[in-house]
Amino acid sequence: MIIERISDRKIKIILGEQIDILTNIRINRFISLIKERFPDLVNTIIAYSSAYCEFDSAIDMDELGRIFESFTDEEPDLSVKIVVKEIPVCYDDEFSPDRDFVESYTGLSFNEVVRIHTERIYYVYFIGFLPGFPYLGGLDKRIHIPRKKEPRLLVEAGSVGIGGVQTGIYPLDSPGGWQIIGRTPIKLFDKQKKEPFLLKSSEGVLFKKIDKKEFDEILKDDGYILNSFYMELKKVIGHD
Repeated sequence: MIIERISDRKIKIILGEQIDILTNIRINRFISLIKERFPDLVNTIIAYSSAYCEFDSAIDMDELGRIFESFTDEEPDLSVKIVVKEIPVCYDDEFSPDRDFVESYTGLSFNEVVRIHTERIYYVYFIGFLPGFPYLGGLDKRIHIPRKKEPRLLVEAGSVGIGGVQTGIYPLDSPGGWQIIGRTPIKLFDKQKKEPFLLKSSEGVLFKKIDKKEFDEILKDDGYILNSFYMELKKVIGHD
């Protein structure tokens, strides 16, 4: 682990350059320890294997060093339970503009791609790119699909895509280069809410296939409540 001091109130923590769930779990755990000991931590940005921290006052580097020493040999507790949120997705033709490329690249029927995409629980590495955009790990190798050579100028909010070894959801209308296979009627980002982001780093996501009628009903239902449940972390990452 490397701790870079950017200023007297800002640091960057680096656990490596690899993209894997265990490393991300460790970086989240280290940030949790910092939050417990530093109540003046005002901003945190988590990536795959690193994190940026900003404090309201000068950082006590001695205290940070003690946290680092206690953490160095700590192994992730995979028995801990994390919340898994079930995201409804419609995979109909109108919401899956890249289905032909996906079928051609994978050699699978689109129905098989959807079956594979909805049978796993994904791990939220972090939120980035756009407010509320989740980078999800755990995608089955059979549907690892490269990003588009030329990004679309407009990907509509709620679009579910595959980009390389990951899957994700566009929370807002945006340009984008992921292969789009479906759409959710659920808002991932709502700036009017106290908690504007639907998903958080280190949570789980399970996609649920729905039809167009269900999509429209959920879209109109302002009081729709997501189904969620808890699962041991080791069961979520067992397929990574």
